Amino acid sequence: MSLCTNTDKNEPPTILYHYTTVKGLTGILEDKKIWATNINHLNDSEEYNGSLSKLTKQIKSLTILPNYAFLYDDVLELLKEYSHHIYVCSFSEKKDDLSQWRAYSSYGNGFSIGFNRLKLDKLKQVTLGKCIYKPEEQDAKIKSTIDKLKSVVINNEGQDNPGRIINDIMEKFVMCAPYNKHNAFGEESEWRIVTYVHDEQIIKFRLGKAFLLIPYCELGFQDGNGKSPIDEIWIGPKPNMSEWKLSLEILKRKYGIREIYESKIPYRELG
Repeated sequence: MSLCTNTDKNEPPTILYHYTTVKGLTGILEDKKIWATNINHLNDSEEYNGSLSKLTKQIKSLTILPNYAFLYDDVLELLKEYSHHIYVCSFSEKKDDLSQWRAYSSYGNGFSIGFNRLKLDKLKQVTLGKCIYKPEEQDAKIKSTIDKLKSVVINNEGQDNPGRIINDIMEKFVMCAPYNKHNAFGEESEWRIVTYVHDEQIIKFRLGKAFLLIPYCELGFQDGNGKSPIDEIWIGPKPNMSEWKLSLEILKRKYGIREIYESKIPYRELG
């Protein structure tokens, strides 16, 4: 679990749920991969940049140490550049949630894939953590970064360039920033896998709802023994639930899914 995220006192959930369409469901099961989307192309318009704006203001206030003022612009440029390489895959603590079905269940097209959290947490080159929605908790993380930055600069005053250490601190912050979300999204109870993509040759593109090209990368989720972290699948609200249940029972046997569940929410679209 990422150390960047908030540490609440509740026991972390065993299963995390990824809401998707029937096309997404079959693609995930067949390819044994999930998609991670570039941080600049998610549904929260303040993703990442909100945290950077707060950090930027505080970094600029550190120019009271003139010997290292030349470093600050470099650090801020580095932070902006990093956003092009950060990719995110989203999950929810909620297995049968009306707001999620409304987002993904158009015309009865929604499914919720239950991933074992402990197995997800063992994936290589990714971090898994819970999103932070409270502004005061986000500010505390930023303040912690700034305090470390101050300490590095002050302790190295008059010595060699401390840029490498400062950049290390910034890298840690950049991997934390994707977990900060606007509090209006709190009902999603979101967890995220975050990965930093060094090789842009692996990036693919899909057409988004706003007719934009959305950059994404594929993350394999099988362990070294070929075992999948998928434990269960929830069938979203549908008018022909019994037929879907029969299809999913065959799918369950083919892919070794432990359980198939039906949504209990009586939601439908008539318009």
